Amino acid sequence: MFKISVKGIAAVGGRHLLRINEREEYELLGGKLEREDATLAERVRQEFLEESGVVVEPKEAREPWFYVLGGRPVLIVPMRCDVKSIPNALIDQDGGQLEWVNTDRLGSIPLPAGYLASIRNERPSPMAWECEPVPDYGDDLFSVALVVRGANTEKQYWLDDACDFSHRLKGLGYQDASFVGVKYEGNSELQVVFSIRP
Repeated sequence: MFKISVKGIAAVGGRHLLRINEREEYELLGGKLEREDATLAERVRQEFLEESGVVVEPKEAREPWFYVLGGRPVLIVPMRCDVKSIPNALIDQDGGQLEWVNTDRLGSIPLPAGYLASIRNERPSPMAWECEPVPDYGDDLFSVALVVRGANTEKQYWLDDACDFSHRLKGLGYQDASFVGVKYEGNSELQVVFSIRP
């Protein structure tokens, strides 16, 4: 069972909206998925409103990745968003610092490689942040399945630990799998779906 954090990728005019967190690193806006969330998009929309006042319309998920913070794995599910409305002043209700960052600066700021890969729509790798153990805030936990679809087959592998999806797929014998999407239907399960060529 894992915590899941849904993050939005929102850009306007070559600038990406990022938040500077308590670890003094830049991150995508978003928040932890809750059991009452009907969709991933619902969580992203709500978090953007609370953290910035920006109205977004989530469009598609990009390949998820695990971020291990203080020994606790969190599955990051990035979603590309269209920006619908921007307030005159950005205000994070949680007191965070927000910044519009030019695309050409993304590689030179303290932005975790997983977020950078998500923004660039590249295959991410898991990350670990060595810090004091993260307290358990009682966040909702979800079962995560790796689903592999072939021409006429579909296999499901439940995860019991954080992994690099690319390496896990190769270990299962799938050398050439492509990310398809994330399936979540408002329950306690999330599927990360890949397809293989026949």
